[in-house]
Amino acid sequence: MAAISLPERGQPLDVNYIYEMVSQINSIENRIAIRNTSVSTVNANSDTTSNIKFYAEELALTTTEAKANATDSVTFTFPRFKFTPVVTASIFNRSGSTPGDDVIFTLRNITTSSATVVVRFNSSGKVDLRVNLIAIGIPN
Repeated sequence: MAAISLPERGQPLDVNYIYEMVSQINSIENRIAIRNTSVSTVNANSDTTSNIKFYAEELALTTTEAKANATDSVTFTFPRFKFTPVVTASIFNRSGSTPGDDVIFTLRNITTSSATVVVRFNSSGKVDLRVNLIAIGIPN
């Protein structure tokens, strides 16, 4: 791709200059379109991204009184995926309490139909935590 020369200040833009800019923009757009089509498959079985399904859910953590260094967990069950889905989770503190802000969580035991979130409390006190989970994959 050739660089387009900058016009001099006050130089009128002529048809050739505008043509060159449009040609370069179209060239970039064509390259982007080619890349987008080359990444539309998600695995070796040629499943396209249009076949992907999302599952999202919110669950409350069962603990209401946290103790320092204690753990609690919640297991999400979702419709079975063909392969192990990509799973992400987030925790939000509904009570605004310090113990609710002072946690570490881990995703464990991700299968084609469930995932477990384990929460470790670093301080003691009342908590009201919710866990959001999103699973993304090819349906069974």
